[in-house]
Formats: sequence, C-alpha cells, structure tokens
Amino acid sequence: KPQEDRALHEIVIRKEEYEGHRPSFTIDIFTNDAGRSLNDWWNLWLSDVDAEKAECLKEHGEDAPCLFLRDIIEQEESTILAGTPAHKVKLFKFDFEEECVYAINGNYVYGLCYDGNNPNDPDFITNKEITKKMYESFIFDVFIVDINDKIKDIVGSWQSTDDEKS
Repeated sequence: KPQEDRALHEIVIRKEEYEGHRPSFTIDIFTNDAGRSLNDWWNLWLSDVDAEKAECLKEHGEDAPCLFLRDIIEQEESTILAGTPAHKVKLFKFDFEEECVYAINGNYVYGLCYDGNNPNDPDFITNKEITKKMYESFIFDVFIVDINDKIKDIVGSWQSTDDEKS
C-alpha cells in the first residue's frame, strides 16, 4: 500500500542496513484520467490538502499542529524529467530535505522523491551520487497496442461456450 494515499502505485528503493534515517528513492504513480495539465494537477492536490488542513484546524483549533504539504514546501521550480516538462519541489522533513519531481506521461503522473540535503546521513555524498544516477536513468517506456492489429493475429475458429450457434 502506498504511503502517499493519493498514489495508485508506489515503488520504494531503500538502503536497509543503516542506522537512523535510511536513504530512499521513491516512485509514486498517480492517475490523471481527467487529462489535467501538470500545473492544474499540482494545484488540485494542494487545494485538496488545504481543505484537509482547514478541517484539522476546525476540529482541533488554531493552535493545533496541523502540518500539511503546503506547510513543508521550501521551494518549487520547473525542470525536466526524462525529456518531459516536470515540477520539482523541495520539502522540509524536519531533520533532512526531500526533493520530489512530478511529470505526466499518458494518463498518469509520476512522482520521483529522494533525499536532498541530509546532514544526518554519514554517507550523504555517496548516496546523493547513487540517487543522481537513478534519477538520470529514469525513462518513460510506453507500449501502445492497437487491439485491431492484434485481432488479425488470432488464428482459429471461435465458438461460444454458452451458445453453440454463436
């Protein structure tokens, strides 16, 4: 189950044998069936989170520790992911920084998240280099199959099991 509840799928690659914070590289896949632009998709996510925060504050009061996505964004910028326009955010995660890059491919939004600056990681430079190689090797590989082309390849006689005449 994805940790990000909006994600359809989540792939987490993490260094297990580690004391304290474990460096990781996460790929979240979100649906974008409405065909929104990346900017519209991102703003919808933020507005949904803002509504959740408003409910938290309503329920627990103005002094409640209602901390949501918009509260931890340190920086936003446009970038490129695998040759595709993307949106990059830097997130404050209390004792380290996380960077996430979101891009659209087909009816999905892909989010790649990894450690940014992390003073608590004794192998930060090595881990950052590994993360960089993973990020730079990411590609979108799309297989589009026209079902009509495949039907021509199905050879044989077909008969319904429910109706012998069909």
